[in-house]
Amino acid sequence: MSPVTREGNRSSEEPSATGPRERLAHGSEGSPGAEDANGRERVRARLSSLRRTVRRLSGQLPREDAVPAKRTGEYEAEVDALQAQVKALEEEVYHLRRRLEQAPREFEFLRAK
Repeated sequence: MSPVTREGNRSSEEPSATGPRERLAHGSEGSPGAEDANGRERVRARLSSLRRTVRRLSGQLPREDAVPAKRTGEYEAEVDALQAQVKALEEEVYHLRRRLEQAPREFEFLRAK
């Protein structure tokens, strides 16, 4: 089998006279330049798909308006009320522990009477 002289149709038996730069510049099929173009097309397709998905999902998100600010105020008021309740309960626990510590003394006092 004799090799064809045209560069694009050389047989696999004869090495190509063109270097990698020339193949990239021409973008012949099977060269890295052609793979790059296919890769870019795939990336563009993925990006456009991703953009469509993001647009669709962003339409489902609640819009930022006065409602979160109102909720934040409600939450802050609720937190303040809960903190006051915790403080009151801590004071009550303190007093109940003191009474519990004094109980054996009072028992012995009453028993002695």
